[in-house]
Amino acid sequence: MIEVLASNKKVQVLYGLEAYTLPLMLRIEQRPKVVRQIINQEKVAEFHSLTGKLVKDIIAKRVEFGILFKNLITFGDTVRDIEKSNLAILKRD
Repeated sequence: MIEVLASNKKVQVLYGLEAYTLPLMLRIEQRPKVVRQIINQEKVAEFHSLTGKLVKDIIAKRVEFGILFKNLITFGDTVRDIEKSNLAILKRD
């Protein structure tokens, strides 16, 4: 799947911590109405714990700008609080 996506000029494939932090910052700069993303919930939770203040600042801006999220996760993934589409949770985190 990554190989197919990477061949699309509109898709950027990133790895590691940069794959988490760079899109966060770009979303705030570009202010899309809706963000659609394919995520690995375990990695997101891990990176979220490593980037503390940055994530809190970005989430506050995302809520301020009304940016909505649509996450694609595998059927077997558990839904973590950070992944839920709930404005109260986004404000809290």
